[in-house]
Amino acid sequence: MCLSVLLHDSWETLEQWADQWDRWAHGKPFRSWDWVTTWCSIYGVAEPSCRLHVLSVHQGDGALGFAPLFMSWHPFWGWTIRFLGSGEICGDDVGWVAPGELQETVGRAIARALHHGTANACSMVTGRTNGSRTSIRIPTCDQVDLDGVRLSDRGLQGFLQELQGLGWAIDIRPIEHCWQIPLPKTWEEFLQNLPRSFMRKKIRKAQQRYLSPGGVHVHTVFGTIPWEEAWRHLINLHQARRLQLGDGGAFASGRFLRFHQEILSRWLPSGKARLVWLEWQGQAIAAEYLLISEETVRAYQSGMNPQFGHMSPGFLANLAVIQQAITEGYRVFDFLRGDEPYKADWGARPLEMVRIRAVPPRAVPQMRLRLWQTAKACVNVFRKKNHRECCPRLVEYDAPSGEVLSPTAIMDGTTC
Repeated sequence: MCLSVLLHDSWETLEQWADQWDRWAHGKPFRSWDWVTTWCSIYGVAEPSCRLHVLSVHQGDGALGFAPLFMSWHPFWGWTIRFLGSGEICGDDVGWVAPGELQETVGRAIARALHHGTANACSMVTGRTNGSRTSIRIPTCDQVDLDGVRLSDRGLQGFLQELQGLGWAIDIRPIEHCWQIPLPKTWEEFLQNLPRSFMRKKIRKAQQRYLSPGGVHVHTVFGTIPWEEAWRHLINLHQARRLQLGDGGAFASGRFLRFHQEILSRWLPSGKARLVWLEWQGQAIAAEYLLISEETVRAYQSGMNPQFGHMSPGFLANLAVIQQAITEGYRVFDFLRGDEPYKADWGARPLEMVRIRAVPPRAVPQMRLRLWQTAKACVNVFRKKNHRECCPRLVEYDAPSGEVLSPTAIMDGTTC
């Protein structure tokens, strides 16, 4: 198969494939056209230290897939390539945008393009502008840093295999898992499938006490329903809870706020998102921000009123949205990333997620990677020592410890 790879430093050269891009995203919101283009418009890639670096893979005149990437400058790592949407937006299950059967092919082609683009200090890469091909000069890539990727992703595995064969040094570390609940057809079946009997009792008690008629009112906002009130409740409740826990909260960031206002203005009318908030005696006590695809409901953001902690408003919100998802026929409820113990209580199963750092076969990038790995190893030893001294009791679930995974083991599937 004779393939070519084109670099795009402007969305104008990609707009002709917008619909195809979304079909190949397969309902994964963090790979969608709206998500990555909105991220670019809010977070910006026009600054000298940050630029668009989307790659498209072609066979003849037909596109086979896309790599939604950007390049930014880091004072230690140098020029670094990341997925669009990285940072505080924190997307999960990101990767190449391509048909399932072509994921590995596209991943390998992207790896070869990145390798040959970094062979010299400055390289010439072919792109498309106004229907004709022109040469675009780009700086050398010193590192690829991919966060929030699924360990079992076929496109990722092909990409890593190709890079390793080309002599790149690869560091793969586990991060917090994504947690998914496979949803049955009925609510009663869901309750029976829960791994712990105390959860069934707790849910039934909460339903009887708070969610029966005349109790907590569940407001669901989607489609053309005005969403300003629900949005205000989500922000206020999220910030109140995070401040109680000692951090500033996600919505303290103006760009985070603007990004999601733009996404919701597009996705609420089309049914790709919804806001749910719970009201008790005239007070908003909890709120959920959900992303919706064909079979999956994703719990992206939430908030709760600390003044009503005795009612467990976060628990009630989870109960309401999971029951709603089952009633509407969805097959998966995804809590997304984070190893909070309550997710396992709801019957969610962990999916392994990783962060990948890869550097080309050049002396300086590989020296930087070795220095960073040494520093991380020292920090991990210190943390484990302190954990044993301060927390001698075993916990039911520990977050990933930061150990390095073998690229060969991942490619062989022995870690899955």
